[in-house]
Amino acid sequence: MRRSTTMVVLLLGALLGGCEDESALPEGDPKGEVYNGNYGATYKRYSVTTEDRARVYWAQEIADGFASPVASAAPAKFEPTHLSGSCYLPPPSDNAEIVFVEVYSGNETMPLHFVGNDEMDDLRSYIERQGGRPDIDRLLESSAADQIDVFITETDRPIYLVLAAYDETLWSLQLADGVQLDGIAIIGYEAQALAHKPGRVLAAFAVVDDSPQQHCAVTPRRPVNENWRILHREREGQTNLTRTLDEARRGHSAFRSWLATRIGYPDRTVDAYQTSHVLIGPKPENRMQYRPLTGAEVIYAPTATPVWGTDGDAERIIYGLAEARR
Repeated sequence: MRRSTTMVVLLLGALLGGCEDESALPEGDPKGEVYNGNYGATYKRYSVTTEDRARVYWAQEIADGFASPVASAAPAKFEPTHLSGSCYLPPPSDNAEIVFVEVYSGNETMPLHFVGNDEMDDLRSYIERQGGRPDIDRLLESSAADQIDVFITETDRPIYLVLAAYDETLWSLQLADGVQLDGIAIIGYEAQALAHKPGRVLAAFAVVDDSPQQHCAVTPRRPVNENWRILHREREGQTNLTRTLDEARRGHSAFRSWLATRIGYPDRTVDAYQTSHVLIGPKPENRMQYRPLTGAEVIYAPTATPVWGTDGDAERIIYGLAEARR
């Protein structure tokens, strides 16, 4: 039931909206400061995050045909993947370069929601008790996913990717010619998904929230360490921020120790509090061709149900899924 309903969502999404041409190089600086009200602090946000923070690019400098995800650019299908009860992640080859990408969240909001089973049950229970449908604006806000493009241009060695995020994220692989992927580990607190995986490459998910892998809780709620040092208070009083930084560092240390026993330590790390794109390797001499989600297969951890479409369509579909639950 879940998968067939999702395909209906995809077909609806294909009929909605239009694609805007975003391939032209934007004006201005591709990095800026963003204020976080929860912590009373600012942090850097880059258009394309690289290992070297002195090198900053627009996505349009990396790839031709870039466009933000819209409802009309629906993937061909969403395919749930198996979650190993033993927290298994495929080991890297001896000659692979291990690259960690660690973020709190993306900032490229997309027409995709991941709705948890508990949320569906709560919604159905409310409908049965009250005889009507509640407002689910807050649910739509909390379940919205962000897309992060992973541009890879490194061709000297096979790349083993560790993609870690706290919030709901769809990781979209954008590979230059000659790139070899050795394996992919996708790790998150909320639901995670992956697009454009090469067919023979092994990929595994370790997702904590509402999953059989809850004992993998050593995976931190905030898998970012060094980037937190960018934060600074914009008002007097450092106590809350200092506590947050200490917690993040302890969680990150546990995260790295946990990964070391399964994968190893990274050869390089790309981290950000929030970003829409990351680049692994040098800026390409000739721009890559951007791969949109249109027609792609997306694999995801089955800890939540993916719903594609505008907020209005998502609302109707989520009501239908909740009412159909038994």
